[in-house]
Amino acid sequence: MKTILTPIDFSTITQAVIDESVRLAESVNGTIILLHVVTPAPPAPNAAALALLIDMQALEKSERKRALVRLKSIKKKLMARFLTAEVECLIGQPGKSILSYSEKIKADYLVIGSRGHSSFYDLVVGSTAQLILRRSHCPVLVIPPKFESAHAVSADTDVGEENPSTFKLERTS
Repeated sequence: MKTILTPIDFSTITQAVIDESVRLAESVNGTIILLHVVTPAPPAPNAAALALLIDMQALEKSERKRALVRLKSIKKKLMARFLTAEVECLIGQPGKSILSYSEKIKADYLVIGSRGHSSFYDLVVGSTAQLILRRSHCPVLVIPPKFESAHAVSADTDVGEENPSTFKLERTS
């Protein structure tokens, strides 16, 4: 069975990333591993910033807990379609964490979304998708920001909502 690592950030591209992961899993009899990476709180530069850091660490834990609830909800919908799925939520820098986890689980494929930032933004800040494309040990499928699924599998994820029950996965004709 092939392993398909599917990092998601609950942005607007998440819908298409899940759709394509499902499509790939169905074609290769694969297991989908949904991954979300929470960016860690920065280190406190001084004692005055320590109180703020403590609040940020609490926020980090809360974000991880919320992400796990959402990931598990998506997993449940995938399993209802008789797909094998797992979830993982890490804390770290997204690109490095995705690559490290991909190697750890020996992923056969990576399906990621691209947010479509400008070239200047990517030059200054960097692109998670570009980093993964350059360093991945396995094939990477990058879903562009304006991609619309044109196949028989449809997943409707209202990523702006806190309610994880808004995710639907159903076959259409």
